Amino acid sequence: MERLRKNKTLFLYYYLIMIPVAVGIWILASHYHLMEENLALMLTAYLLLFSLIFLITNRYSFQIFLFLLTLLTGVYGFEHYAYKDYPLINALYSTFRLFMIDVDNVFTKSGDKFVAYPLSIEIARWSAALYLISTIFQIAYSFFNESIKLFFYKLLGNHYVVVGYHQQSKILLQNLRDQGERVILLTEGLASSEKEYLDELGVMVLVGTKTDHDLYETAGLHRARYGILFHEDDPSNLDELISIRDYFREKRRSGEPLNILLHLTDQQSTILYEEIEKEMSKAEETVVRIVNTHRLIADNLLNAYPLYLHYEEWVKDPSGDALHLLFVGFDETNQQVALKAMERAHFYNKNKLSITVLDKEIEKVKKLWFRTYPKSHHVADFHFRAFDIHAQALEWLFKDGQPFTHVFLSTGDDYLNMMEGIRLSKQLNHLPIFINVKEEGLLSYQVYQKTQELANLYCFGYYHEVLNKEVFINEKQDKLAKLIHERYQEQKRRESPAAANLPSWEQLTDFKRESNRSQFNHALTKLMLLGLDAVPKDEAEKVQGKVLSKEEYLLEISDQLEKLAEVEHRRWNAFHYLRGWDVYPTPTPDKTRDEERKLHGCLVSWEELDRVMELVGENYKKYDRDTIIQLYDMWKTIDYEIVKRESVPTQTE
Repeated sequence: MERLRKNKTLFLYYYLIMIPVAVGIWILASHYHLMEENLALMLTAYLLLFSLIFLITNRYSFQIFLFLLTLLTGVYGFEHYAYKDYPLINALYSTFRLFMIDVDNVFTKSGDKFVAYPLSIEIARWSAALYLISTIFQIAYSFFNESIKLFFYKLLGNHYVVVGYHQQSKILLQNLRDQGERVILLTEGLASSEKEYLDELGVMVLVGTKTDHDLYETAGLHRARYGILFHEDDPSNLDELISIRDYFREKRRSGEPLNILLHLTDQQSTILYEEIEKEMSKAEETVVRIVNTHRLIADNLLNAYPLYLHYEEWVKDPSGDALHLLFVGFDETNQQVALKAMERAHFYNKNKLSITVLDKEIEKVKKLWFRTYPKSHHVADFHFRAFDIHAQALEWLFKDGQPFTHVFLSTGDDYLNMMEGIRLSKQLNHLPIFINVKEEGLLSYQVYQKTQELANLYCFGYYHEVLNKEVFINEKQDKLAKLIHERYQEQKRRESPAAANLPSWEQLTDFKRESNRSQFNHALTKLMLLGLDAVPKDEAEKVQGKVLSKEEYLLEISDQLEKLAEVEHRRWNAFHYLRGWDVYPTPTPDKTRDEERKLHGCLVSWEELDRVMELVGENYKKYDRDTIIQLYDMWKTIDYEIVKRESVPTQTE
């Protein structure tokens, strides 16, 4: 389908060029008499009809064009301009001799080579010469294309190396190429149809065994901008990471570290990675970031539709009810949505997030969840209930007066998700309902159209929305997370000369880098609580509200600084609890945490933090306050303005 779309595009461009050319031919024939009308008619018909080739293929179209043009004008010229009758078979033979750069002079009795040939023969012989030259270049290009491209990739560097090929990595490859990136794919095997598709896409394919150092060398991995480990299973990606670590130790790479995106879907695999990371952190050849497609989908969803949307006044009430999320089906995607919701749902409202999970195999789901996230009960109140969506209706939950604020359907069946979502949307039109739909279709397109009847229904889960440079690579987020870390370091150095040797961003573990990213993910929530918003600089004048200076921003936050600092502390606590950390019971000035056992002295309430500060002799609350103060500069760094909104939508609006 993609190839047909591109061919149709070429078809249109061809007509845009050839229609003026055809007009020019008729002007030359009728007005200037430089061409006879029969030849003009033949050329015009040929130029206009040749475009049909693009509906079939665009490969070798230039050679096909020249070959057919030579055949057409050559046979016509030899047959019509020979000084004697020249049989068709002879005209055809003489035309083929043009491809050997030789012209049979049958136009004069003497056969002299120094003669002016008819226009059709001139067109034919030059078309034949161009055909021959282009074919030679095409053959040479076919033989040496990959070698030439590899040479330049290794020379220039800054390319992407993707390891592993399947449906998801295919989407990522396509999106990277659409965005003009140079990409090399390393894979163990590939069907010929897939190889042809990737060739047309412009992806260089290197086939070999997994963890092959020679393959890394051929791909110029040591000069790549990113290495993306994207096998279908976690063990293969971890094996590849270990192999790349060994390769770089042999290579002794100098300069900037290689950024590696390690795709892991299982939290247990992340624990295994942390053991590998302990050795990798000693050398600075690579900077590894764990990515998870399901997690990216969850982040993308909550960026587009924050949990506080239409509940602003609710979440600002310190004593109000907590948000209550209903998950119907608890597959990998819904689990990541729940996880990201727990990281983000921290407001003035101090009540823990409430989560109800419905699933057919509820006991298995419950055991797996608490085995993976054993400390998550510190962040949210969970309710697990057995439920078979094929045999039971969801309406009874709402008739019981359950105060759900959001519904997420992810049963593993796109059609079922869509049907149940549409049915609930019509009955509960005040409630945001999110349905996980992996494949785009006419039905999901209808939902996107947002008819009044389905205004509260949202689709999420499309792979193409996250498997791209903006979301999967997300350099903007890393830039801000790095800035957050650097400002924290500056503050520590000002307060203590002993902090001069703090680790750089590249030296941080993935856990600590992710902690900085998580802080940025909550930044818009903090602005919402202040009645503020962040908008791109070039759009600031179009929004309804006042653009704030730094002084005006500091004035706006002064009354709420302490409350927001407490919100930030609860968010920080949640991030650690969800990754298995717990309270370090006896913090001292020399030891405030135990990273091996995942214990931290500050994992206490805002009120109890005063006791910890007294024991340790460090003002931890100041870090939380500074996080709020520095929000202004953080947004300015990426060309955003802080705007005071004129009105805030409420749940009833």
